[in-house]
This record gives sequence, structure tokens and C-alpha cells, in this order.
Amino acid sequence: MSGLELIRRAPPRLFEALLQFVLPVILVVRFLIGRIVGIGILSLILYWSMWHFGESKPLTLAQLALWIDDLPDGAKTAFVTVILTVLGFLVAFHTATANWKAETLARMQIEIAGQLDEFFSEVLCLADDAMIFAERLLTVVEDANRLGRSPERDFKVQYEYSKASQFLATRDRLVELGVQVHHLGGRHGTILLSIWGAPKALDDCQEALSAMTHAIWVKVPFVVENNPDRVGEVIRQLDATEFMRLLACFEENKVRIAGLSGALRGALLQPLANINFAWIAGIRRQKFRAALVPALERIRYVGTMEDEPNGILRLIPGQVIGTASSGFPKPGPDQPETMEAVVDGLDGRGMVRIKYRLKENRHGKSSTWAWMPVYAEAASDKVD
Repeated sequence: MSGLELIRRAPPRLFEALLQFVLPVILVVRFLIGRIVGIGILSLILYWSMWHFGESKPLTLAQLALWIDDLPDGAKTAFVTVILTVLGFLVAFHTATANWKAETLARMQIEIAGQLDEFFSEVLCLADDAMIFAERLLTVVEDANRLGRSPERDFKVQYEYSKASQFLATRDRLVELGVQVHHLGGRHGTILLSIWGAPKALDDCQEALSAMTHAIWVKVPFVVENNPDRVGEVIRQLDATEFMRLLACFEENKVRIAGLSGALRGALLQPLANINFAWIAGIRRQKFRAALVPALERIRYVGTMEDEPNGILRLIPGQVIGTASSGFPKPGPDQPETMEAVVDGLDGRGMVRIKYRLKENRHGKSSTWAWMPVYAEAASDKVD
């Protein structure tokens, strides 16, 4: 009976018990009979057991020394020669085997680290492309709603909307990677399971990418070519709430994927590149220290957004959220961290209070600022 047939017929609980209890016992037995250190420990265990449970008692070290001393000179020479030969062979065999295993494992870890780096680098690049499209289109549409339409603003809306096909291609590729990420655990599970924290880090990366692939399914305005008012149709169809949620989700999970995938790659390469004085000197460079504080601020911001409840924000129409911030000052580093607006929630909800948080999006050396809605609550008794 094959192993697959056995799995099909036996109860699943049986295999769960095998994984939880039997496999550790097998690993201990393999260590005791397959490693020099294990054989030494097993010999000491057997020696101790014979003293306490056996009828015949083994020789003590003193008795063994006396026995060797009573041997003829030729026997002593042969005895010592045999012991040294056997020990030398065992040490040489163990050293060669350990070096071969370490070299093979290091080569596999380098290959896995390279594949993970290539995979998640593409994910982060696609996420940046999607965020740039969503943020710029949302910005120009909000400017048109807040300041009124003009030839210049209409051109900006039309120009940003012309990149919708690229966004759709980015979405398709990101969704495809959202499926392929689950293959990484199966392909490299044997190596990753042997590293503390690696499976959890990969699972968290998969969870973050899954959240991004769900959030990217926003309604992209669809306008036919011969529409006389294409810009107006784009402005009417754009759901600001969906695009803001996409940006918030991507901002949160990009940090998670970048950090976790970097930690996973570092865990794989750690045996090959340990921390040394050159590494410590490198992190003390002014450029690195200048980039560290903004990175930690972004992590703090993401953690705040993750822990903060949204209230009834999901019930507020997108056009209300988009126009509520029209009276705010232009977002920038000199503005307060949060702003609030009280507006009519429409659909019988009465007046609602919407809280916005100032958010910075970095693109290389440049950055843009935006007011991100994070919370909404009733400002009257008419809200459900």
C-alpha cells in the first residue's frame, strides 16, 4: 500500500497525532544513532542503565585503566591504534558530511532568498504603481470637485484617467501573484520550517498580499470614446471611498510585506552574513539614520490605522467623504495631524462627523500629502 493510499484510508486524526508526537520521537532516535554526539549520549545512557537495571555491572574508569594496564605491550599498542583509527575515521566522516550538508543548505537558502526577494519586489513595485494611479486620479478629481472645472483641471483628469488600462493590467498581475504566493510555502516549506519564525513571516506576507488583492478591486470609471463629456463622466463615476480604502490598505500592507519579506530573507542569509563591526558602522551613517526615523514613523502610522476603528465610515457615500474635506487647507507637512468635518450624511443619516488623518505617500525622493478619512460618527440622532 502506497503512502498516498494510506493517507486516503486512515483517519485524519491519526496523521495529526503522528505529526505532533511520533515525528519528534523519530527525530530524537535519528539523532541518537546518526550523530557522533548522539551516539556518545546514547552510550552514556546505556552505561548508566546497566549500573541501575542490569545484572552485570560494567567496568568503571579505574577498572578499565587497570585492565588496559594488565595487557601485554603489543595488545596495548594495537588497542590504542584501533581506537585512534576509529575516532579519526568518525571525525573525518562527520566533518566531511557536515561541511557538505552546510554547503548544500547554504546554496539552497541563497536560492530561496533570491526567489523571495524577486517575488516580493515585484509585488511592491506593482503596489506602488497602483497607489500612484489611485492617488493621482483621486487628487485631480477632488480638485475638480472642490475648485470647479477648468480646462487645466479637465486635462489633468483626462490624462490621469488615460492610465486606467495600465492600472487594470497591474491589478491582473497582482491578483496572479496573490495566487502564486501560496506556492512559495509548498515549494520551500522544508527549508522554511527549519528556521524559527520563517513560516509565520511568510503566512503574514500571504495575508497582507491577500488583503491588497481584495482592496484593489475598485470600480474604475468606464467612459466610451465618443462621450462628449468624458471628464464629467469620470468625475461622476469615481467612488472616492473605494479609492481611499485602496490607498489605506496598500499603505498598511506594503509596510508589512516589505518588513516581513526583508526579515525572512535576512533569516535565510543570516548564517552566511553575520553582524560585524562593519555592519554597525554602516547603520551609523548619517544617510541611514536620516531614513530610519521616517520609516519608523510610517510603521507607527500603520499601527495606529490598524488599531483605530472606522465607526460608520463604511456607511457614508463616497461623494460626501470626498467633498467634506474641501474646506481643509492644502495637505502638507506644516498642517495638523488630524482634521474633522461635520456634513450631511445623506440617505436620512443626518449630520455626521468625519475624522481625517494627514498621510504622506513617498515615491522615491518625492512625496505627496493627502487627507485620509479614518473615522465617522453620528453628529445627530438621525444616524443608524
